[in-house]
Amino acid sequence: MKFMLDTNAYNYLVDHNIPIDLLKGEFYTTHIPEDELNNSTNLERRKSLNQKFISLHNKVTREEILLDNGSILIKTTFENPIVPTGSFVLGYSKLGGAEIADDNLYEKLFKILEAEKPKDKGNPQDALIGDTAIKKGFVLVTNDNALRKAVGEHSPNTKGMDFSTFIEVMKNG
Repeated sequence: MKFMLDTNAYNYLVDHNIPIDLLKGEFYTTHIPEDELNNSTNLERRKSLNQKFISLHNKVTREEILLDNGSILIKTTFENPIVPTGSFVLGYSKLGGAEIADDNLYEKLFKILEAEKPKDKGNPQDALIGDTAIKKGFVLVTNDNALRKAVGEHSPNTKGMDFSTFIEVMKNG
């Protein structure tokens, strides 16, 4: 199976000390989770999250850069390339890391998330992750009920599963 993990999945893997060798299948990501993980203000937490991310995505190189303000930027390169997001959204997408969409799937997902999660203002990053999972045919792993609902409403072929279901699937092969 081909999986795409929402950013909160990496937190779950770290918080529950899930070993990467338990996870079976092909794992894909976009730049979105990596960007969000690198925004963690807790340095130790950011290191733990990045280590989990790197080990899951077949890391090739890792470089820590000390910035003038004392923070550390962690730059990673992966054996398996990060897939581009299924749509380009100004202010969230990276040039070269997003496809130009000829549909309005992202907008549909965003509107559902905006209605379901008004305090998050719809969370454009989640809409991009859902958009990409649908377009690439990945199983989306997230504990975000609104995101799973939005994906399910717009793609009968794309599965969404919560972490406990995902871990059971991994354990039972």
